[in-house]
Amino acid sequence: MRRQGVIQRWDDGKGFGFIRPHDGGPDLFVHASACQLRQVQRPAPGVEVSFETERGRDGRAQAAGVLPLHGWPTVDALPAGAVEQRRRNADEARAARPQRTAASRSERAQRGGPSLRVAGLSIAALLLVLIVATATHRLPGWIWAWHAAASLLCFALYAADKSAAQAGRWRTPESTLLTFGLIGGWPGAIAAHHLLRHKSVKPSFRAAFHLTVVVQLVALSWLAWKGLRI
Repeated sequence: MRRQGVIQRWDDGKGFGFIRPHDGGPDLFVHASACQLRQVQRPAPGVEVSFETERGRDGRAQAAGVLPLHGWPTVDALPAGAVEQRRRNADEARAARPQRTAASRSERAQRGGPSLRVAGLSIAALLLVLIVATATHRLPGWIWAWHAAASLLCFALYAADKSAAQAGRWRTPESTLLTFGLIGGWPGAIAAHHLLRHKSVKPSFRAAFHLTVVVQLVALSWLAWKGLRI
């Protein structure tokens, strides 16, 4: 459920701030990556926003999918001297940030690696089931066209949802995205995750998505074992 609030504090140099919800409760942490921004737009104190709440890596509640109720301020609209101050803050933050070592880059690569490996293994498993099942006439040949069409449609849904999020329009429900993945479109969803960088971070959605992939592969394997005759 979306909530509304106002940005109470914002540090542009560090790229985060805090939202004070209108319905009460503690201020919520918000990172710049959670805000749907264009290149010249910036969050600022006093901007009223709508947002969703999710759990961060530390288990604390934080804002996600943040959208302005009346538009984000642009750099040109900031008070005189504010742009230069923000630049100084950003330079100071970069200077204070520890330099990445080869080990830290390796750790980051390892954290991001399994997602690509799991995606590759999942698609390989799907191809193996389809090749063996159709070659042995356990599944009809049109099953290839079904998965291709479902994947293209699923990718289009993800692309439309990302565009709607950036423009502040009505979003495609997550249940719809998951359903189209469940009926065979999840390869297109995987492509959207990695090419569009959409729906690739939220832990609860990723867990549900991975579950739909497993369920669909198991169901397809069961149909192949039984021999689908349509």
